[in-house]
This record gives sequence, C-alpha cells and structure tokens, in this order.
Amino acid sequence: MDVNLTQAQLTDVRVFSRYKYLITQFGVTLTYIRLLFFPVNQHTLYQSERRQSLLEPGVYLPFIFLAALFFGAVYLLYRSKRNVNPYGITVSFGVLWFFITLSVESSIIPIQHTLFEHRLYLPSVGFFLSFVAVLIYASSLIKKNFGKFSYWNIWILITVIAAVLSVATHMRNRHWSDDILFYENELKYEDLYMTHYNLANTYRDRGELDMAISEYKKVNSLYQVRHNSWSHNNLGAIFASKGRYEEARWEFQTALTIDPGNEDAVKNLKRIEETVKR
Repeated sequence: MDVNLTQAQLTDVRVFSRYKYLITQFGVTLTYIRLLFFPVNQHTLYQSERRQSLLEPGVYLPFIFLAALFFGAVYLLYRSKRNVNPYGITVSFGVLWFFITLSVESSIIPIQHTLFEHRLYLPSVGFFLSFVAVLIYASSLIKKNFGKFSYWNIWILITVIAAVLSVATHMRNRHWSDDILFYENELKYEDLYMTHYNLANTYRDRGELDMAISEYKKVNSLYQVRHNSWSHNNLGAIFASKGRYEEARWEFQTALTIDPGNEDAVKNLKRIEETVKR
C-alpha cells in the first residue's frame, strides 16, 4: 500500500500558514520564470526552502522584481490602449495572464508541494503570448533599421534555438516513458523520501526484488518519518516471499511500532506467525 498523500497534505496545510506560503511563492515564481526562459535541470519534486519572514533577501528581492513586472505590465497596458499599440497590449495581457492564472496555486492557499512544473501549463500561455509579441515587434524593428539580412539572421537563430529545445523535450519525454528512468533522474536533483519509496515500489512491481530490498533499506536508514511504516511493511513482504521469515517478522513489527494502525502490517505479521508455527 502506498503513502496516504491526502492525509500528509492536510497535515502540511495545518503547519504551513497562509502568510508563510505566500512569501515562499515569491521565490518560487522566479523559478517558474527561469524555467520558461531556460528549461534546464527539470524534475518533478522540488525541495524549495520555506520562508519565514518578508525581511529575508530570498523573499523581498523576488517580491520587488515581481511587483515591478506586474505594475509595469499594468502601465504598459494603459499606455498601449491610449496609443493603440497592439504589441504592447498583447505583451501586457500575457504578463497579467501569467500572474492571474498562477495565483490559483501560488497565493494564500497552502499546498503540500510549494513548486510543481505542471502548474505552469496555463500560465505559460501568457508567457508565450508575450514572448511572440515581443519577437515580432523586435524583428520588425530590426528589418526596418538594419535590413533584411539581419532580419533573417534573427529568425535563423530562433529556428536553431527551437530545434535545440525540441531535442531537449524528446530527451525529457524518455524519462516519462519508464518509471525507473524517471525516478533515477529525479534523484539526481532532489534526494527525497517519496522518490526513493516510489523507486523501491517500482522495482518490487517489476520483480526486481533485490533492487527493491536495497532501495527500501535506503529509505528506512535515511528517513525517520511516519510513512516509513509502509516501507518496512513492503520490505517485510518481500522477505516473506523469499522465505526469510525472521527478517520479515522484524520488518512488520517495526512497521507497527511506527504506526500501530497499519492494518496491512498487522495482517502480514499474523500470517508470518502462523507460517512459522507450522
């Protein structure tokens, strides 16, 4: 059985205030912007630092930048509407779209994981809208002031960048096609309990029991959390399947010491006791 993530999230919300979540999101939003411009070192679970005060440099510096960007977009929209500038209107709309759609999960409602790449799906529409508008406007200025040669050079450069990003996307998709590749890639960036646990489960489900044992042991030695009850239980089940009953019994007992309410561990321990008595 897997970790009860719903219960874990509810617990996290109780201990992570709305204020602290909000000020943490200032730095997180900068990371989102960085990922849009430079999509490198991508992974799923980010271990971002939870901020405690607005006076931390990691809070007020991102806040100043984001505030300048937001109010700059508002001002650009006002000026562009007065001057009937479609490029300015499009750019400002895209920036405001980014902030508004991102605010659903990056404002005052605490969520267990402070940063997830998939939260950028809808906000990225605004980013790309603004980016394309700036690109078209800049290319028209280059063509007007520097001639067609410079104009086409710019578009050749853009094509090369698009090709590189396409290859990077293909390589990234390979990780999503295989669970083991996916979790091993995650561990290159963040050494998290959940990633080790899921990798161990994947090895177990594929029948690679020795690898699963190694990974479960790593989880149990590195992390002292309540969820280890399930890790010990799963490890015990593997030992039982291999006929290593004493080791299995110890794992089930440990699982129940951590979480007496682990019903699977109770059943498994009872089953082991009956098997040993025969």
